Order: sequence, then C-alpha cells, then structure tokens
Amino acid sequence: MALTERRAGTRLLYYIDRVFRLRPGGAIAEFLQVGLEILEPDDRAWETLLEVAVQSLRVLSPTFTLDIAHRALQDQLPSEPWNVAEMAVDPTIVRGRAETLRWMEQWGIGTSEQRARLAAWVERFAPHVVIDLTMSPLFPYYTGWLVEGFVDFLPHEVLRGGEYVIGSTYGMGFAMEFPYDALSPFERSAP
Repeated sequence: MALTERRAGTRLLYYIDRVFRLRPGGAIAEFLQVGLEILEPDDRAWETLLEVAVQSLRVLSPTFTLDIAHRALQDQLPSEPWNVAEMAVDPTIVRGRAETLRWMEQWGIGTSEQRARLAAWVERFAPHVVIDLTMSPLFPYYTGWLVEGFVDFLPHEVLRGGEYVIGSTYGMGFAMEFPYDALSPFERSAP
C-alpha cells in the first residue's frame, strides 16, 4: 500500500524509526525517532491514537520519542521556519517540546484552543512526545512506499501533491492502519 494513499473513513498511524531529511545545503541527515501521521484527523482520533501509540511503544523501548505532526497546522507555517525544524526534529533537544508551541503562538499558527490541546498532549505524554511541524511541502524531504516490509525511497518531488508521509529504511519501519470503528474500545477507555 502506498503510504501516500488517502482512505476515507480511516485513521492511519505510522511508526517510523529512521527518518531521512535533506538539509538546506543538500546534505542528508538521519534522525532516529518515531513518527506519527494521522490522515483526516479529528481531535478524538488524535488523542486516542496517541494513547495507543505511547502504550505500544513503551513495550518496545522506554526511551522512545514519538514525533507527532498536525497537517492542518503545518499548512499555516511561514516560508522558512528552519529554527523550529531544528528544534522539533531532534528528540535530544528537549526544548523542542515547548519552543515549538511558543513559535506557533508568535506566528499565529492555530487557535489558542489548538495550541492548548497540543500543550496538554505534550505534558500528558512527556517525555515521549515532540511536536513536529516540519513535515510540510516547504521542505525537500525523502519519502517512500512501504512494500512487503521495506521502503523504496523516492525524491519528494516525485510525490509532490500527494499525501505526505515520512519513511523508514532497512525494513525497520512499519505501519498500522486502524479503521475508525475499530477504535471505539480505545475511545471509550481514553480519558
């Protein structure tokens, strides 16, 4: 299944352990992290999937970082927010959790309610959650398709205009798809 495919009525959850990004100078940088991308999100699905992801990943590693992205807010980014990108993509930079929210407020990204909700999620799931607003068409990323356990990387330009999802490598990444109806038990148990 192409990771760029949109499916109506579903929420998609992606775990990624290696992410390749192109720096402005053209150098490829690798970040060891986990990424979460939810297509067609609503707030209830967001919080439910965050809960599922955090609980699942704690089993794999007590020191993981979950890198979350909010597509609707990404679309409001200014043209060159590399200072936010530097803070948000590196899970070793703890200030990325708070600084990203401050930049969002300064740039007028999202409503005060949206920013407050993100801040609450970061606090609730600390230290495992980082807000990443860098997954935007403004940046030259590499992305890929997950095919039978491995990712075939393609330049960002190839998939321009499609649903954007970062990829993994060496067969280490995997994706989980949750039909909306299947989430109801988690939703009922979520605080």
